[in-house]
Amino acid sequence: MKIEKYGCLWPEDSHPVEIERACIRNGGQWTSPKGQVCGLGMFHHYRAMQSLLWPEDDHHRWSDLILKSILEERLSVVMGARDSGKTRTVSKWALIDYWSAPQETLSLMTSTDSRGLELRVWGDIKELFTRARDLYPALEGSVVDAKHGIFTDDITGDDEARDMRKGIIGVPCISSQGEFLGQALKNFAGIKQKRRRLIGDELQYIPVDYLKVLDALDKGDFRGAFLGNPIGGNGKALDKVSEPAAGWQSIGEVTKTTTWRNKYGGLTINLVGIDSPNFDPETKDKFPYLVDSQDAARVAARPGGKKSLEWWSMIMGVRKLGVTTNRVLDSALLENCGAFKDCIWSTEPTLKIYGIDAGYGGDLCVASYIECGTEVGGQNVIKFYEQEVVPVEIGTAVTAEDQIARWCRDRAAARGVPDSNVFIEAGMRATLAVSFGREMSPSINAINFGGPATNRPVSNDLFVFDEKTQQKRPKTCYEHYSKFVTQLAFSVRAVVESGQARCFPRTASEEFEKREWRFVYGDRYELETKEEYKKRNGGESPNFADSIMVAVEGALRLGFVVQQIPSEDGPRPADDWLEREARLERQARKKSELNYNV
Repeated sequence: MKIEKYGCLWPEDSHPVEIERACIRNGGQWTSPKGQVCGLGMFHHYRAMQSLLWPEDDHHRWSDLILKSILEERLSVVMGARDSGKTRTVSKWALIDYWSAPQETLSLMTSTDSRGLELRVWGDIKELFTRARDLYPALEGSVVDAKHGIFTDDITGDDEARDMRKGIIGVPCISSQGEFLGQALKNFAGIKQKRRRLIGDELQYIPVDYLKVLDALDKGDFRGAFLGNPIGGNGKALDKVSEPAAGWQSIGEVTKTTTWRNKYGGLTINLVGIDSPNFDPETKDKFPYLVDSQDAARVAARPGGKKSLEWWSMIMGVRKLGVTTNRVLDSALLENCGAFKDCIWSTEPTLKIYGIDAGYGGDLCVASYIECGTEVGGQNVIKFYEQEVVPVEIGTAVTAEDQIARWCRDRAAARGVPDSNVFIEAGMRATLAVSFGREMSPSINAINFGGPATNRPVSNDLFVFDEKTQQKRPKTCYEHYSKFVTQLAFSVRAVVESGQARCFPRTASEEFEKREWRFVYGDRYELETKEEYKKRNGGESPNFADSIMVAVEGALRLGFVVQQIPSEDGPRPADDWLEREARLERQARKKSELNYNV
């Protein structure tokens, strides 16, 4: 008994995966000894093998376009909107390509830093590898997480060693200090292997020097795939390698998915978000993991709208000159959202909060008093009062920490603020929290601007597709922001955008307007550091804005709810599950101790 398929006869016990692998090893199409043409081409067999190994996953015109390019081109550049399936599609190709010749293949996968590898391409590779092996255990390779690699050779004894020239290896290109790790790539470039592959993820953040590795790798049986979200003309590796052969001026403004020959002799694919398969009539909103109309509408409603960096880089996904930075807030947004308007309470405010940014030692120590409640008209809002600079005398017997604690104690008491509603950002000085605990109360709350963002939901209308559950879920702040301080700044922006800010202080608004954010690895938002802000602004420190961030964080912890940001399409239905989660988290926050570690 034989299996007849693709013009060939196969042994009756042939597994479908092995048939596809054999077709790939034969180049996708070949002529039998009897002169019969066999096989349906590399694209068909790669795609068929994907369906066998990951049957839950689907295909669409973007994934097909990427796969065809990688199979036909020596070098492919895939740039475009976020949530366009770039990394996922290339990861599947890399695994099948490796399994087609596991003894002769070395694939290097690069990203920003080690965390970028885990979040993006290496994380995808591991998850896909595990799912495929669960279905077909005969597939080669052993995962070595410590080395970010999958290796063909297995180790069975103490005297054996793996041949690292066979497998898939993740290589970080940026150190934790932000330095380019060019030597790491050069070390791999000298390795001799018959089949060499280079996958560069998030190239919009990698220096141009990265491309020098092609001088050593781009020989013989080589394939390169470079991925990223374009950020204007920022001079990074993605901008260089994707450039049209005739220059950027030759293609004009891209408005739909487009391809062109690039200066490196390869093909550039530009996936435009508003041309996503989710916008096609026959597949409308079919793919939850791809950018869709709700994503576009949400970003269009944010500050800057369709002129913002978010719109051009994350939704459009095209190169737009002059759009390289953005601000947390600006006066136009504050004005349009009613943040400078006065507030008249309909009832007594339900919350009184005091927020202190202890920027002493050269910087001002600023205190912010806010009230939360329902204004006339029924809107739940935060009213900001005039900010105060805490006086600190030098050369006295009383320490600066004790002076700040005593002054804030008296001011908070005069405002009727409970000790448990006082929030401080002590910076690097743990002694300030001790002074507040001694001079005021152990019930006050210390906030640490440092560290990663929390696992709170970003908002009730921002979702991500979870590959493990194959469902959409609320996106967490940890996935959206690179640092906790960034989360704090954008929490203030959310209050403003939702129309819930009143009497916003002008000095703080000016500082927010001067402070920039950018995209970093994992398409996360990152607020510039205080040192960067000072350097650009003549040594001035954003203490008034920081104090607002402390006070708003206190309001959120004590139960203030940021309403859904209005959109042109009107309000979306409430998500009861998300509100339950938010309510539970607010209850947990109320039990936080003095040294609450976010």
